[in-house]
Amino acid sequence: MVTASHDTTLQLVDLVRRDFDPKADHWSLGYDVVVTALVGAAEFAAVGPDAAIRALLVGEAKVAAAQNRVRFTTVAAQVDDPAAALRDAQINLLSALKSSDVTLDDINNYVAQLQDFVEIYSTLRAR
Repeated sequence: MVTASHDTTLQLVDLVRRDFDPKADHWSLGYDVVVTALVGAAEFAAVGPDAAIRALLVGEAKVAAAQNRVRFTTVAAQVDDPAAALRDAQINLLSALKSSDVTLDDINNYVAQLQDFVEIYSTLRAR
């Protein structure tokens, strides 16, 4: 299974790292654009003759936008290191399986790296 999924695993990790890179024009930029649009819509709704009616909703929208931006920024900053470690662990696990020196520590290290990655991904999906 490790050898069969090796290339796909590396590609997936590389895509995750690329998508969460705040300097790249990928998924992270799209997320930021949506948050910025929410802030803009809230500011637009905060003016006009019936703005008082929408004041609570506008306030909630601004708070939600700020919270989502902070959450994404926090998670994005935490994704790269575990993803890079998972990539290295995958390469090391494949090398270990091809050699006769596979130890339980090698496998446990890979599992720990994978668990770190899953935990960070779960944090992003949490609301």
